[in-house]
Amino acid sequence: MLFATIWDILATLSDDIKVLKRSRFCPAIFCFVFSRCVALAHAIINVIRRATPVRNLHATVLLSVVFCGMSIGCSSYLFLQRVRAVYADSPRVQQFFTIFWMTFLASETLMGFSIRPVYIPNTEHFKETGIQPLVAITIFLAIAYDSSIFLAISYKIGIAHVIIDREMGWKRFIVGKALPRLSQAVLRGGQQYYL
Repeated sequence: MLFATIWDILATLSDDIKVLKRSRFCPAIFCFVFSRCVALAHAIINVIRRATPVRNLHATVLLSVVFCGMSIGCSSYLFLQRVRAVYADSPRVQQFFTIFWMTFLASETLMGFSIRPVYIPNTEHFKETGIQPLVAITIFLAIAYDSSIFLAISYKIGIAHVIIDREMGWKRFIVGKALPRLSQAVLRGGQQYYL
């Protein structure tokens, strides 16, 4: 996970710097930068806690849980902002997804604090135990949240540019080639986040 996080940051660093230079400071920019930093910190902590003996078990797990929760919360907030921008003309859709985001965030927080670390006998290493139904609910909510936002954005962009004729063909429509560049970028960004 550490190397994947580092690769992701390095692969997009030049684009990220361009965005930061052009953009004024706002909550979305803060969440973007904060999410990247906290995700890296979480990955480093996970490597350390898995590879070395842990003396302060609860503090290590708590720190990992907090960093993970903040990273996921910020990333999912960015996805929320994307759907709010696409549905700027639909306050009810915005409210629905805001409530959905808060519900997902609450379940993520409860799951994180339900994890109970226990030492593996005769070692200074540990394993995590927790409330299994809560983990399943959180995973379900994460999949439902991300999928519903991805589908809602795809639907809105798709119906905004529905001009299907015989020359264009269905394949071009499905992959988004019939869309204007900005719509293609929004759709691809959502696909990258979703994957």
